[in-house]
Amino acid sequence: MKTVVCFGEALIDFQPVSGPDPAGTTTYQQHAGGAPANVAVAVASLGGRSGFVGMLGSDAFGDFLFESLGKAGVDMGHVQRTSAAPTALAFVTLDAQGERSFSFYRQPAADLLFRECKLAPAVFEDA
Repeated sequence: MKTVVCFGEALIDFQPVSGPDPAGTTTYQQHAGGAPANVAVAVASLGGRSGFVGMLGSDAFGDFLFESLGKAGVDMGHVQRTSAAPTALAFVTLDAQGERSFSFYRQPAADLLFRECKLAPAVFEDA
């Protein structure tokens, strides 16, 4: 079976779970996100082989993403980590009709520091 290799962003999606309360406070829960990371998880959940290639911050959010995707069955062996920038964050808000909008915190963010020249040829062996 071939491996689907997904390149790009992995970030933390903060999704609202309650609020805003009378004081205007909204409670959020963190989830693994980013379109390429989501595709890698979906492939693994359907029984396929997938890998993620990108860069995460050397921070607690990067640790969360690395562990979450790995537990979902995604090969994380080609992920790079950096202390030069934090892991990207996205806050999700819902309007009255339930439509989502996103506020991104990613300037700079670790995923933007990834460069293809750092790829090992082994990434493509079973792709």
